[in-house]
Amino acid sequence: MKIVDKTMFEYDKLNEVTKEYFNNSSKIYNAIKDKHITYENKDRYRVGYSESFILTDIDKKVIALFLAPLLMTGELNDLYQNYADIKLSQAEDFLNIDLEKIGEFKEEDYKEFYDESFRFYIQNLFSSISDPKILHFLEPESIISYLRLDNVSGSNIIEDFMKKYDPKFVDVLTSKLFNSLETKCELDGSIELDQEDLIERRKDRSSFFNFITPPGFQHRQIDLPPLNPIDIEMHIVKPLAKPDEDVKSRLLNKKTWDLMDELSRKFIGQEEAAKQIFLNIINNQCLIDINDLTASQKSTIFIDGASGTGKTAIIKAIAKKLDIPFVKVAATKFSKVGYVGESLDSIFKKLLEKAGGNIEKAQKGIVVLDEMDKLGINGDIRDLSMKKALQEELLDILSGGKYNLDQGLATKITGQALEFDTSKVTFIGIGALTELREEKIEKETKSKSMGFKNSDELNRIKKRVDYTIDKQDLIDYGIIPELANRFNTFLHTVDYDAETLKEQLIRSEISPMLALKQWVEFFDKKLVVTDEIYDLIAEEAYNLKAGARGNETVVDSIRTLLLEKVLKGSDDEIVITPELVRQANNQRTSRNGVR
Repeated sequence: MKIVDKTMFEYDKLNEVTKEYFNNSSKIYNAIKDKHITYENKDRYRVGYSESFILTDIDKKVIALFLAPLLMTGELNDLYQNYADIKLSQAEDFLNIDLEKIGEFKEEDYKEFYDESFRFYIQNLFSSISDPKILHFLEPESIISYLRLDNVSGSNIIEDFMKKYDPKFVDVLTSKLFNSLETKCELDGSIELDQEDLIERRKDRSSFFNFITPPGFQHRQIDLPPLNPIDIEMHIVKPLAKPDEDVKSRLLNKKTWDLMDELSRKFIGQEEAAKQIFLNIINNQCLIDINDLTASQKSTIFIDGASGTGKTAIIKAIAKKLDIPFVKVAATKFSKVGYVGESLDSIFKKLLEKAGGNIEKAQKGIVVLDEMDKLGINGDIRDLSMKKALQEELLDILSGGKYNLDQGLATKITGQALEFDTSKVTFIGIGALTELREEKIEKETKSKSMGFKNSDELNRIKKRVDYTIDKQDLIDYGIIPELANRFNTFLHTVDYDAETLKEQLIRSEISPMLALKQWVEFFDKKLVVTDEIYDLIAEEAYNLKAGARGNETVVDSIRTLLLEKVLKGSDDEIVITPELVRQANNQRTSRNGVR
């Protein structure tokens, strides 16, 4: 790590928050440095196994620096409470002291104690870090985020403390607390990526990525484009050339805007989501032929929403109408088989196939990475190494690298693989984020429903509630910060209620009822449906909790019961009755074994 100015470690150069942090660290360390402190470390994976340890002087310094935020107020203390739920009582139990009664220093003594106990330790800590980053100024978040690494701090006391008091803690690399601290450092500018160093390290990826990799796993070497001197969040914005006339005539015309209206007629209830997805894809298609396009100008999209709300269907419909190659892959698929031969570059082979072998067209395609939230490094320690390695691979792809695709016999004959440039691909990550989404909706509903007791009114408020998902939410789900930061556009589909499902049945151009009507008419009969029937079908569909797929399921069950009457019957009118809807539901639930 490069240090911009080594005088930043002088006490007088610290900002007020960092001074307060070190002052509290000094008080804790002074209270424990001469104490004989032992602790028992129980292995949660081996029942009945434990070891006893004695805190060394380095352990005491590190734990003092780690626990100091508990004596502070403000954003840092909030991060501790929100992401780790570390309590002052736990720190007191661990150190066997009353932290609220430890002695204060005279103002002038804080500087002297800092110089004696912390200054050179912290300076050496940052000097020993091998990350390709630049330290611009010192702050508590940057210190704590690196203290967690025992090969840097010289102590694993933080990990032992977290294992003892946080039942959800797995390790320091995947902890929500430390990931949030690291992200804050990047966002406030105290630490930034060293682009020159990064370019050199990318020539040997094994020295850059610090992930746990299973034995025998071979990283694929790829050619990465040279990086502009840009911050992880901020990009140098260059003047853009205007789209050429071919692009303008093909995309920016009345036919395109008519397609946007068509999407609204198809995806009833998801009009805003369909519009925003459409506009971002159009924008990318206009910009991808421009040289020196930066990541901030091109949309890399993440869409959250419940199953059955049309996330994939909307994208697929847009791709089909605009004649853009489209591939959808389950991100989790590669986590299960990626180490036995199948690699992520198979995605681009599929794009090439969809483009009929046209490499230029394939490179402008759309890739949907489904189930992104299931890649989160949380909970199951058995999948830890696999998920980290997979996220590393995805990071390369989203960074705009060039892949050499093996074309089988053609490659053997020519001796050359086909180069595929991923910088022009529109990447769209999809995830349900169910718990987070429901938590945000519930929180917004409560804040907007103060004073309301009527359940119908509360439901109406909940239906209108909007929420936002951002990069930090992905990090909290266990997506590494580098990968989460690749997404710059966050959209979501909304949950369906029975009223919206009814509207879909009646008005949508892709309504299953419309398909049922056309099927009946094919056999020269007329389908008769009353408003009551639409209500019943929508209610049954809503109870399935499957979004728009619920409508399809119920209507398919009805069609099955109508087969004989439509194909063999003599009646000119096929009437759907309430009894028929209930019978269809009963047969379906009996067949599913839930009756």
